[in-house]
Amino acid sequence: MRKSGRRYAAPPAPVRLRAAAMVGVAVVALLAGCTSNPVQPVPRSATPGDAGAEPPVTDPSPPAPVPTLSDPITIPVDVACDQLVTPEQLNAYNANLAVDPAYAPSPGAAQILEWQGVACGWADSTDAASVEIAVAHLSPP
Repeated sequence: MRKSGRRYAAPPAPVRLRAAAMVGVAVVALLAGCTSNPVQPVPRSATPGDAGAEPPVTDPSPPAPVPTLSDPITIPVDVACDQLVTPEQLNAYNANLAVDPAYAPSPGAAQILEWQGVACGWADSTDAASVEIAVAHLSPP
């Protein structure tokens, strides 16, 4: 028996492109159901066959107010900058960083300080880069 000498050629480019597009659409469709925040099921309403069904009970109380950060309850942070980020940690991150003697807190860090927090600043000795870390301990109302 003699083997045929036929070779199969690759499909034309438009066919390959169409196939790739279809695979892409299928993957997107499959992943569309994946979410980190799934939708909660909606309770079913009474259907015409449920003559004895009672309407759903709603909570008559008003919703709780949403707390704001305009006047939070704070707990003082009693940590020095060299305890917040140790010299070893700072050196591991960037050996050129050192405490910035001219450090002035940014507006956000100033707010943290008003909340009895701590704000620290470091400067890079080789360029104008700086690092600022501010920490506050806020308690829920």
